[in-house]
Amino acid sequence: MKRREDKLYNRDFPWYNSTELTKLYPDKNELRIALFKLFYLPAATYSIKDNKIIAGIEGAKIDLSQAYDEYKKIVSLYPNGTIGRWNEDPRVFYKGWLADRFNHGLSNTVGEYVGFDNSTIQYFVNKIDWDEMEFQNKIDQSYGLDQFLTKHWKYWDLVKFIVGYERWNPNVGEVEGIRYIIPGVLRMVGYPVTRITIYPTPLGASGSEWAVSLPQYVINKMKVNFANKKILTGPGNTFGLYSMGDGLIKERGIDVHHNPIDYGITEVCEGIGDRIVYLMKRD
Repeated sequence: MKRREDKLYNRDFPWYNSTELTKLYPDKNELRIALFKLFYLPAATYSIKDNKIIAGIEGAKIDLSQAYDEYKKIVSLYPNGTIGRWNEDPRVFYKGWLADRFNHGLSNTVGEYVGFDNSTIQYFVNKIDWDEMEFQNKIDQSYGLDQFLTKHWKYWDLVKFIVGYERWNPNVGEVEGIRYIIPGVLRMVGYPVTRITIYPTPLGASGSEWAVSLPQYVINKMKVNFANKKILTGPGNTFGLYSMGDGLIKERGIDVHHNPIDYGITEVCEGIGDRIVYLMKRD
């Protein structure tokens, strides 16, 4: 009999079965990069226990061991467990992350990600008596890239559960979660993962966000169903919130240096080792 944790794994990246893996990732270059992203060990990590950044071999060890510890907690909860003072679904905190980004300069990006039309985006942008429950309910009633993946790729729900859990985690700060903890746990569960970076960064938003690799059949379905969208998939078929090209271009506001963003996000990139790959670059 399989242990429960054996089932909580991204079986659409079977690195242990080369025949099945090449069917899911038929492009050799994309597969090679995805493998690199799965088995990548960071040069440093945030130690939850020590509440500090630790680098080198010790940092790599901590990254693996604490990712496994977090994984075991998530195993005990998925798919119907609750967290927090009010016994909430971790997916609520995932949607809360989207609400936060929506309210900090990325309304068009988040709107595209969850399928809001322009009038819905403007409704929430202009709403004085902000109601996050209303916002989250509207996500549930809409259909964008996020909902498409939830419906058509069974491993996306687990991504949302993990991200929501770590967003709630009282022992993990937002910056540490984005840079270290969320990527580490996602790798532990079998997802090749990276961070996609944007420039300029709207005030209050994050300069980078997690992205995971999607198998080719999912990418193909996505491009057919959203043929009119500018979807920025990175090397190794990576996809995340900052893959919303049309939404990023539309953003206006103030950047982290308090300079106006008059022409939207102009650069979207991803690091691979010591190289930078641009997914979008505009003058």
